[in-house]
Amino acid sequence: MRLGILALALCAWPSGAFACPAVAPPDASRLGAARSTRYVVEVLDYTTLRPLAGVEVKIAHQQTCNRNSGCKPTHAHPAAQLGMAKRTDARGRAIFVVPDLDYGFHLPGPAPAGYLGHSTTYDLGAKRCHELVAEAGDGGPRTKYTVTYLVPETLLAVTTDAQAKQIADAHPEIVPWLQANPGFVRVVRGGGSAWQVGYGLDSKTFKRLVHINAFDGTAGILGRWL
Repeated sequence: MRLGILALALCAWPSGAFACPAVAPPDASRLGAARSTRYVVEVLDYTTLRPLAGVEVKIAHQQTCNRNSGCKPTHAHPAAQLGMAKRTDARGRAIFVVPDLDYGFHLPGPAPAGYLGHSTTYDLGAKRCHELVAEAGDGGPRTKYTVTYLVPETLLAVTTDAQAKQIADAHPEIVPWLQANPGFVRVVRGGGSAWQVGYGLDSKTFKRLVHINAFDGTAGILGRWL
């Protein structure tokens, strides 16, 4: 699926009152005409679309790799142009002057207070509003424009060990299994977007392992060893 297509949707929310913000596909034309070749990365709050200032953005030139000669940039440039870093401005933008548009970005962190670390692989469950990275439409030959989002911690439904244990203990497979197999210790690991609760005779070897999505509290069994 092309990440540049952002949809207006309603997210399932415990209170039933949360609505995802209206999002139009990012349009590089609103950046204005480019005087030089540039790569623009814009960082927004995932739910409010508020620009986030002061977020570190790093870009790196793409490479080609093979077994014999290793990796080299797809275009030859001075070392200072192969990797660059900036912080976003008041509009949430980091603007890089680049020799070409063959670059990718990442947010090295740490994330601003109240936000999860940047990732494009979060399983947001029913709370998905739009993609976490969106490429602009036609930015012209001199502009590459990427919008990315940081996920606020307020989206998490599971934030403590006790909550993770309660969800795991209530799993329909775990309830009868515990009744038939008393004496197992529970080990809680993780935090942030996902938790794991292991059931074993010690803290390393588990007979059952429950994975919990911290966004919506859904749980699944990862191991079934007797």
